[in-house]
Amino acid sequence: MSILAEEGFLPGYATSREGVVASAERAYSRGWDKFEFDLNRSNSIAIHEHVPGNRIYANGGKYQVSYYKFPASDEVKNPREWAVNPDRFAVKNKLEAEAGYNNPQAIDVPSLPLVDSQLRFISHVEELENTRFRMPSVTAGVLRKRHDGGHRYEFSDQIVDHRESQFVTILNFGPEQPERDHPLGYPICVVCGGVRSPYESEDRLEDFIEYHEERCGEEPQYFALHVHSDVDGLLFTELESQGDAVSLGESLTLVGSHLFDMERDDLRWLPIPSDEGEMWQLFLYDPMPGGSGLLEQFIDEWEEVHTAAQDLLGSCPSACSTSCYDCLRTYYNQFYHDELNRHQALGLIQGMGREPTIANPIEPINEIEEEGDEDTNLWEKRLEDIVCKEWGYSGFEPQGKVDLPSISAYTLPDLFHENAEIAIYLDGPIHTEKEQKKKDKYLRNALKAEGWTVIEIHIEDFENDPMMNVYRTQIGNEIGGH
Repeated sequence: MSILAEEGFLPGYATSREGVVASAERAYSRGWDKFEFDLNRSNSIAIHEHVPGNRIYANGGKYQVSYYKFPASDEVKNPREWAVNPDRFAVKNKLEAEAGYNNPQAIDVPSLPLVDSQLRFISHVEELENTRFRMPSVTAGVLRKRHDGGHRYEFSDQIVDHRESQFVTILNFGPEQPERDHPLGYPICVVCGGVRSPYESEDRLEDFIEYHEERCGEEPQYFALHVHSDVDGLLFTELESQGDAVSLGESLTLVGSHLFDMERDDLRWLPIPSDEGEMWQLFLYDPMPGGSGLLEQFIDEWEEVHTAAQDLLGSCPSACSTSCYDCLRTYYNQFYHDELNRHQALGLIQGMGREPTIANPIEPINEIEEEGDEDTNLWEKRLEDIVCKEWGYSGFEPQGKVDLPSISAYTLPDLFHENAEIAIYLDGPIHTEKEQKKKDKYLRNALKAEGWTVIEIHIEDFENDPMMNVYRTQIGNEIGGH
């Protein structure tokens, strides 16, 4: 089935109800009969395939994304911002950077959610066409604080967590093109969803921008794309460098392709900087919904993995000094070519020994109730730091429940002072939506009727010093009056 899917004859292979759909309304058979089809992919697979400029093979034809079907959502109206270290592609949510984790080398990159798309037909797959184009792109990931538990394995000098349904945000920044003065990401019009390949000529990209600026009233920008997905994965910790992480990840997929019934891209890997210091982690994950069982094979047959690594990494047909296309390098991992080192990877695998042991089960965690909470919490923490630490006002508590007996309801200010009866609300983009504004007004007016002072701060006001001074004075006057 892997071969048929690779040849473009199984568009439904590896489908998932929780994913994205690429629709071809004008597909053509080899006899040029027109037909339609939908190509379903899980989020963790689509983020590598359903991107502008990539070639998609399905039903004997070659297709590309023509446009995205963006919904009128807050995530599209207010794209996420990421602080990206362009040398290592270590990423942090920009809110984290602004909350005190700033990296002076980081650049800001906006991202849009990967959504359903419309495909355009390019040509048929030729019978003698042995190569398949897949655009190389730089991906990065952020592990979120949610998974369904699993097991922790102890090796000689490494601890590996096998996590089930790890919630991860995966970002695709497009191909790295240092020779072209382009921002990271893909050229996208958020008004109509139109896209262009980042490999297009300068003239065609300029035409694309001018056309959409005139037609849609807004200039297209460069955006990364992101998805949120629950995947099974192996987390290797305490790696000393990004080179260790990428070399180990590529080596394990190489070994797996020789030992097990898998291709090298049946498992994916993400190098992730550790929260502490300069250490790195490797997250080797299974993009198939529900898992394919490959990760379990790595653990259960680790001794065979250990032996095969010696054979495959200990020598190279080209006798390369670090890596080459006969061992670790591929067209798709070219961003990491300078980092890949088969000798480093072999040393890491040999250092782990031949037999892992189960140290203990991992308990499930769920510190994210729904997507967006983690970002909001960072802003709320920043608000608390400003009011209580920078401005020096004591007595405030975060996220407290205040009863509203007049309407038999309650409200949850982001920060409140019970004795002084001050409620501070931090309003993000969602509070500009019509229904949310009506709800906010109803509850906050009821709170004012109870004698409370209500202060509404918009997230954008954090960058407005005069406005923040007004809020500071208002809080001081209210506290002083009590």
